[in-house]
Amino acid sequence: MAEVHILGGDFGERKKAKLGRGPTLVIPMGRLKRSVKLDLKKELDRVEVQTEDSIKKLTWSRVLLFGVFALGMRKDKSKIYFAAYLKDGRKFLAMTDRKTFTQIQAAAFSAS
Repeated sequence: MAEVHILGGDFGERKKAKLGRGPTLVIPMGRLKRSVKLDLKKELDRVEVQTEDSIKKLTWSRVLLFGVFALGMRKDKSKIYFAAYLKDGRKFLAMTDRKTFTQIQAAAFSAS
């Protein structure tokens, strides 16, 4: 299973999600809460690659997240930062490797 690092959004911050077959994204929600399983082919509306400039346009509540994003972006060019928007209105900012991002992007195209 490939890792997707959730940086912020409707599923919390600093979570390591796993991308499984289907593709299904499994996001841990804590010790007492069950994990959230998202069938990306059914639930994903769109994904957008994020750049430093696009992150700056986020609301002030995301300023701290921008700092984490900017530091990570400068350290590792092989990672893709993206915003994922679900059909039910939930969204999250995440980071993953190029191969995993391609699988997520393919799921977004097949969901359309």
